Amino acid sequence: MYIHTQQPAKPCRHTACQCELCDTVTRWPEMPAITPVRDRANTWTVDCHWVSPLYDNCGVMMHRGFMTDGASIPRIAWRVIGHPMCTDILPFALGHDGLYAAELLTRKECDEWFLQTMAANGICWAKRNAMWSAVRTFGGYVWSKHTTASIEASRKMCNLVFGNLGTDAPKTI
Repeated sequence: MYIHTQQPAKPCRHTACQCELCDTVTRWPEMPAITPVRDRANTWTVDCHWVSPLYDNCGVMMHRGFMTDGASIPRIAWRVIGHPMCTDILPFALGHDGLYAAELLTRKECDEWFLQTMAANGICWAKRNAMWSAVRTFGGYVWSKHTTASIEASRKMCNLVFGNLGTDAPKTI
């Protein structure tokens, strides 16, 4: 049995995003700055604009203030899959959370993006397929709870981006 030993992501701050006026964008493979939300168990906020890994030239920009629970992994599976905030799966979970919350793609396309970005970035077959199977099986419950207002609010916090992760600014829609 594979035992996952990587530690969860630690809260961090990027010095460029200490003020509300900063428009710096951090890009994968750098991890986003995240902080636990007080009085909300298992909820973190993105402190710095961040662009997820790309798949098929498409990524997700998370804006400062986006809230996430990381990867929605049941506690019983943490020893095998990893902690929901583990740095090896967090970038893909954040992108997937943004895609789902804002319904930027169809649910099936969101889940395919999740699977393919993990594959393209070296997440082992067993782990990525276990996570993908879980979102295909249980993600419909989360998706069905969306309201027009929650989707509109989420679309202010994340959007699709197209382009490379080099020095060029990504194109957004």
